[in-house]
Amino acid sequence: MGTRPDALKAAIDEAWRVFDIPAPATTGVCVNCCMDPEIEADFLKRKARDLPLEYVRDWYFAAFTDAISHSHVAWFLPRVMELLADGHEFAPAGDEVAFMRLPLTGFPDRWPERHRLPRSTALRWHTWR
Repeated sequence: MGTRPDALKAAIDEAWRVFDIPAPATTGVCVNCCMDPEIEADFLKRKARDLPLEYVRDWYFAAFTDAISHSHVAWFLPRVMELLADGHEFAPAGDEVAFMRLPLTGFPDRWPERHRLPRSTALRWHTWR
């Protein structure tokens, strides 16, 4: 989409720096059930930066498992931020759906300190939204 405001671009760039982690071993959602089989097979093979909108939407529509953890969300959280910043939605219910799984992963208390975005980044994101 169009050019992002500087503060928003800075917040997303900071998120990519902070969340520079490998993909988890599993998707953290039900297997062979909720996700499109082709997307599910390819999801973790892609770099987070390269996840198409359809992949991210498919993941959010899938039922999560009890094993969902911080790594399932954190590795592609900056991609979610990019897609939201570009005006994409993950569910008709609203953008809140994009972040509703965070508490299920122990956010923020059980997340590593370096994965808790600085308040300045969160403020830039909140101000933009």
